[in-house]
Amino acid sequence: MKIKCSFYSLKNLSDLSNGENLLKILFQNNLEIKNANDREPINIVFDIDNFPKIWLMENQVVPALSQTFLFKGSKEISFKGMAIWIKNLHSNSKEFGGISIWLNVKKGYDIDKIVKLGDDLFTWSEAVYGYISEDSYSPSYGFNKNHLEKCKYPEYVRRRNGRESKNGKIYTSRGNLYQGLYDPMWISYFGIPYLQEVDFRLPENRLTIGHGSRIKLTEKPNDEILCEPDYLAEIKRNIGDEWFWQNPKISELKLPFFDRNEITRNE
Repeated sequence: MKIKCSFYSLKNLSDLSNGENLLKILFQNNLEIKNANDREPINIVFDIDNFPKIWLMENQVVPALSQTFLFKGSKEISFKGMAIWIKNLHSNSKEFGGISIWLNVKKGYDIDKIVKLGDDLFTWSEAVYGYISEDSYSPSYGFNKNHLEKCKYPEYVRRRNGRESKNGKIYTSRGNLYQGLYDPMWISYFGIPYLQEVDFRLPENRLTIGHGSRIKLTEKPNDEILCEPDYLAEIKRNIGDEWFWQNPKISELKLPFFDRNEITRNE
């Protein structure tokens, strides 16, 4: 089973201390980096002594607005990830930094360890939103054709919002959070921008994690109910249909206030 953890942040993560804290989180969660790079392929043997050069972009002649730290490795499980930090963007920018990690989870693996990793990454990145999902259930990545048929995913997503590639996956064409939330995931995290909105409603079983809240829909990330349209529709109605990108009345889409001050420049 492949698990995706993804978090969207408006925090300026460029300081080396943020990179060092990320390494601590990975180590504490038994994710040992073997290779790293600031671009594909991820083929440089990871050396903690050289980490600052990657995170601080010391090899770049012209300062960049964004930086990518790519990494992969294994210990209990194999994984790969991508951390992105951004700064000095135009004030109208709608970009997000943050982190995504893909985990190859073996049968019998302790699911609670995945939840702890998600909690740690959500808190570290001060994310405005994040999720943990079995990868084929993640619309930001692409649905497997068989999965779409199995899960009876709404046909209009294929027809209006997706394109089919040669490998048989349907890739959605939606953008980032400025076009609304994804469908409810196995675990969803909501940061300050959403929690400050009086019309944004979370179920009573939500848990406070760091600066935000976490909701967990089922015990296992591959529970088939997680792709049942009727089940997802009920969750969205309870939270508020107007926050989701597949809102049937898309003209009524609501967005929270995203404070971009840390990553934008004064114009």
